[in-house]
Amino acid sequence: MKKPEVLIVGAGIAGPALAYWLSRNGYRPTVVEHARQLRSGGSAIVVNSKKAPTVEATRADLSEVLHRSTQTEAECLFDDTVTALDQDEGGVDVTFRRSAPRHFDSVVGADGMHSAARPRVTGPERQFASDLGLYGASVLLEPEAIEDPSEMTMLTVPNRMLVLHPSRTTPLAIFTFRAAQPALHDRKNIALHKQTVADAYADVRWRAPELVTASLDHPAPFFAPLTTVRVPSWSRGRVVLLGDAAATALLGDGSSMAMTGAYPSLKSSPPIPVTTPAPSPPTSRGSAAR
Repeated sequence: MKKPEVLIVGAGIAGPALAYWLSRNGYRPTVVEHARQLRSGGSAIVVNSKKAPTVEATRADLSEVLHRSTQTEAECLFDDTVTALDQDEGGVDVTFRRSAPRHFDSVVGADGMHSAARPRVTGPERQFASDLGLYGASVLLEPEAIEDPSEMTMLTVPNRMLVLHPSRTTPLAIFTFRAAQPALHDRKNIALHKQTVADAYADVRWRAPELVTASLDHPAPFFAPLTTVRVPSWSRGRVVLLGDAAATALLGDGSSMAMTGAYPSLKSSPPIPVTTPAPSPPTSRGSAAR
């Protein structure tokens, strides 16, 4: 019997977590990711589970672990994205930016706050997303950048916060700020992201110059606006949303929510066609620290 094929858009946290469970429950998952490689940034996150000890990890480390666990079971397409979805009762015809068109039984949008798949469910993002005027950025640091691995240090000045976080393995510098001039959100314009951070902290002292330099020197530091999203439904036909694409959380809970959402969807019922809209979710907040 042919395994149902599911396309997962996004290789962050929610996507690989879902691919892991799908592959172990009789499905054939394919993960497509617009970036050329796994994202290296993101702040430290705490993973909560009722049946296991709480674990803290960097978002990059957690993403790598999840991705590695699915490499032999799921096909992964990097440097590509979905440009069109055409669904009917028999499945979803998917058009990619680079790969050849393919047919899937279902599509899961797990590609974060600014999901490319979500407009196929809810319509244009501008109808449902409102920027809060705040931005979050982070960059991985060398171990010697932290004097005491048991302490987190924070500096706050008007409209800006700077955190040195030891994490479990790789230290992080975390920037949260309100920009004088709103930055255009272009996920691929890394130079713009770096310059926005540098401009925001140009007059901040302490270790800010050193940490800004670390961000400027890093090939792909994390950067994202903080956004409020209201969506009327998490599904439409055979296309369903998961993780930050559906509901987001502030203060680092998004990764736990994403993995929790991926797991029960397999234990209760398969995520193959969803024919009725999900109930309208509450207001959700996006965070650069997930």
